[in-house]
Amino acid sequence: MRVALVLMALAMLGCWPVQAEEAQALTVAKIISGDEFWLSDGRDVHLQGIKAPAADTPELEKQARDKLQELTKDRPLLLSNSVIDRYGRSNAQVYVVSESHLKTGLQIEMLKAGLAFVYPPVGNEPDLADMQITEKQARLAKRGIWGNDAYADLPAVENEDIRYGEFAFVSGKVTKAERVKNKFYLNFGDDWRKDFTVAIAAHDLKFFRKQDIDPADYEGKTIRVRGWVMRDFGPMIEVTSPAQIEIVAAGAK
Repeated sequence: MRVALVLMALAMLGCWPVQAEEAQALTVAKIISGDEFWLSDGRDVHLQGIKAPAADTPELEKQARDKLQELTKDRPLLLSNSVIDRYGRSNAQVYVVSESHLKTGLQIEMLKAGLAFVYPPVGNEPDLADMQITEKQARLAKRGIWGNDAYADLPAVENEDIRYGEFAFVSGKVTKAERVKNKFYLNFGDDWRKDFTVAIAAHDLKFFRKQDIDPADYEGKTIRVRGWVMRDFGPMIEVTSPAQIEIVAAGAK
């Protein structure tokens, strides 16, 4: 019983026990950015499921690189759920291993500092729920990027600041949610040809079903959506994961 309570307390702190033999002698050779580095064995590793500040916010970019350096300097690492992405990088969940053989998630630590945000690919990451909670706490505390206007929500309606080809956080009330042929659409204005829209491809709806989410239920609710803005008549974000949509306020249908 006592062991179970200890493990529960460690999990709440973002730490988990690891067997000594599991801790490979992998260390960071070079920090590339706040979410990417080279390992001592030559591998290029990207922190799966998060995105750190880029060159358009140079001060925040430096803070993120410095934080990742601080977390990993001369520390053994564990990689989990690693896959090779289209850039040839090992896209993985990464953990720092302490002398007492506890492992701490790098993604969680970067999110906790407010120096990264959850950046979900298709499907869900192993630690996604914890990552979302940690990001929300940092956002509410306005830590790191969340105190910078560059990461503020853009309103979905009548907003000239929504630019094509950029990653954005957009929020607004869904006025209509409907499936049309092979896509599900969330509309925010009266004219879908020019207003901001969210699109979910039919083959990605399985990820919503796995979480018992019906996109039709977003209608009448105020949501925050994150993703790359593309042009499809008006501005649009294509959503591939439920983690890209967050209900920030409920409204009557």
